Amino acid sequence: MKLWKPVIKKYICTGLFTLALVIISSRTFSQTNGDYRTRNSGNWNSRNTWQVYNNGWVNCSWGDYPGVSSGTGTVTIRASHDVTFNTSPSNALGALIIESDLTYNGSYTLNIDGDFTITAGTFTISSRGWFWDNRGTLNIEGNFSILGGTITETADSEYGNIIFNGNGTQAFVKTGGTISNNIRFTVNAGSNLDMGSYVLDGSSGSFTLSSGATLTTASTEGISSSGPTGSIQVTGT
Repeated sequence: MKLWKPVIKKYICTGLFTLALVIISSRTFSQTNGDYRTRNSGNWNSRNTWQVYNNGWVNCSWGDYPGVSSGTGTVTIRASHDVTFNTSPSNALGALIIESDLTYNGSYTLNIDGDFTITAGTFTISSRGWFWDNRGTLNIEGNFSILGGTITETADSEYGNIIFNGNGTQAFVKTGGTISNNIRFTVNAGSNLDMGSYVLDGSSGSFTLSSGATLTTASTEGISSSGPTGSIQVTGT
């Protein structure tokens, strides 16, 4: 774990899990124009995979998919729909909710201006390719919640990148689910990653707290550069 002269704060933080559930509930019952949801399994950049909310849910027109143009709101991958992430959208999503499978099949990047939430399924952020492995990247400016499901990668020689690049406090919530294999986490300058009492564990990758970034934790053990203690329990270096 790499720490570049970070500022480590410690205090008792409660209610983050409740907040995450409230956010998901409100989005379930209150859509906004520009939101997307899956209607089938398929490729990310296929209109046949998606519906868009425009004063009601309608099937996407030719060339339309989340992130192809500005103004994308909350994107939901619904249960039983498996999506292949086969492009780097030009524009950020407002938020992403994963209730099934999302799999990168190339070295693509997904940017999220708001929150990331996984409740079920498998999010595979890097994978084996025909001739070389793929390295996927997820940039998040909002909160990060793992309430169920799995975040992993399946490449032999590459890894998945999850980068916190918000300007201010970003909450980390993990009440269920798993993280596995070589997932590398980075907190960029300007972000304060608020761990509360939750633990980032399961990854064989690294955790980097960049110069100018901060970490807030309620753990009495703080963070540790090695070993299964504290808020950060990755096994990479």
